[in-house]
Amino acid sequence: MNEFFQRILGYFRELWGRLTPGQRITSGVLLGATILLFAGILMMASKTVWVELGTFELQEAAQIKTELDKRGYTAGKDYRLSNGGRTIEVDAKKRNEIHLALAEKGLFGHAEKGFSIFEKFDITTTDYEQRIKTLEALKSEMRRMIRAYSQVEDVSISVPFIENQSIFIETEIPQTASVVLTLRPGMKLDNEQIRAIRNLIAGGFPGLTEENITLTDQFMRPLIPDDEGEGKLKSRQMAVELETERQLERDIRKVLGPVLGDDKFTVAVNVDFDWDNVQIKAEKYAVPGFEQYKLSEQTEDEKLKGEGVRPGGEPGVSSNSPPVYNAIGRTGPIDYSRSEKIVNYLSDKTTTERIQSPYVKRISAAVAVDGIWKEKEDTSGKIVREYIPRSQQELEHIKALVKSALGNSPERNDLVEVRNIPWDRTKEFAYLDAKRAKEAFRRKMMIYSLLAAPLVILLIVLYLAWRRHVRLKEEELARQRELERQKALAAAEAGLGAEISLEEQERQEIQRRAASLARAKPQVVADLLRTWMAEDTSAAA
Repeated sequence: MNEFFQRILGYFRELWGRLTPGQRITSGVLLGATILLFAGILMMASKTVWVELGTFELQEAAQIKTELDKRGYTAGKDYRLSNGGRTIEVDAKKRNEIHLALAEKGLFGHAEKGFSIFEKFDITTTDYEQRIKTLEALKSEMRRMIRAYSQVEDVSISVPFIENQSIFIETEIPQTASVVLTLRPGMKLDNEQIRAIRNLIAGGFPGLTEENITLTDQFMRPLIPDDEGEGKLKSRQMAVELETERQLERDIRKVLGPVLGDDKFTVAVNVDFDWDNVQIKAEKYAVPGFEQYKLSEQTEDEKLKGEGVRPGGEPGVSSNSPPVYNAIGRTGPIDYSRSEKIVNYLSDKTTTERIQSPYVKRISAAVAVDGIWKEKEDTSGKIVREYIPRSQQELEHIKALVKSALGNSPERNDLVEVRNIPWDRTKEFAYLDAKRAKEAFRRKMMIYSLLAAPLVILLIVLYLAWRRHVRLKEEELARQRELERQKALAAAEAGLGAEISLEEQERQEIQRRAASLARAKPQVVADLLRTWMAEDTSAAA
């Protein structure tokens, strides 16, 4: 083995001796670049790639950190904290290992024990505690089954424990349950799934009926099948309302999407339907500026004229006495008239009729618009994002587009609100940074590979040339040995195998080595001969 390495070292020395100074400089630069390239590749390969484990509450994050420290994971090397200690990132190579370690302790994922809590028997457990454990086991099993739905991310079940239940049905306290489902973003449960969950919960707890189950989502919105809504609304009406709202939302997205980008805004539309459509029939006979139309008119005139006694009397008590007519001074002319007029006009008439028909009473729309995020590099080369809010003029333009898409009507008092609110894009930016870092690493590796390819090819060519040279040299030596062996055999056969002196053997060995050196290194032998000839010439002079 040492002889083999010595041969290789000797070959490279010989090759280095044949190179010109310029070739030696070029080879040294290429060799140094190759070494630096492989060193950079090793450094990049050893660089830690961080992936997010999750965002937790501070207490839960503290428990996870304590468990990781107990298991020998090092902060800053195997995991790190960010976002005020709420977000935990781990080394990508150890992510699955850490997942399993935390899941074993129930600190990651959903660890439901179910009825396994009864595996440990305690003789001091009371009947009350046993019933509490049974209730908790039932809730745990229910949570495990409900999480089987792909739309459900988490489940919270609250069932009160009722003690001393009465034996009389009239005084019995009904069992109730409150269930909160955390649905995944953009997903919802259909009517059959909602009924199945209610039936599952009602059948899992003794004395619980579907009427006493309150089922909501994480936003405290009741989850009720469409045909069982409050007031017994028909499913067709709710479907019409929902489809109308979704269609209006699609219209708004179709208008704002090309302008802002589909991921730059959210929209919610609420349509208030009036299913009692009011139809008004009016009969108007009055014309502004003209006299109202007369239906009938009646006039009565009464006149009295002539001579007679005019009644009179004294004021006071005496006036209650019968009048005494005097023949003198109490008579004179009488002129009396009375007029009465009755006119009947045609009045305006309005007839109101209500029929069941969908009628849009009011439309409300809310649009939340994100600002503009600009990326720039700081002095250390790290990506920094700057938030630029939308201008008021831009928001007014967006509001005008939304109103046009909705078919805004001032008579309906439609309401459109557009607000510029910065979105929480922490996870999105973390994903983009990780993706960008991965792409940069792949790009660097590709560049390094392209730079290293000529060097690798050169090394391969040199290795092949060296192998060819070694093979030819070995073949030449083999031929020489074979030739010498044949000569020795021929000499022995001819009786020429006389005893050769030690000096003659040494001389023949020196000649053989010189001939071999001349064949292997002709340039070195030629330089040596020139040196000897120059020395002989100098000595002769």
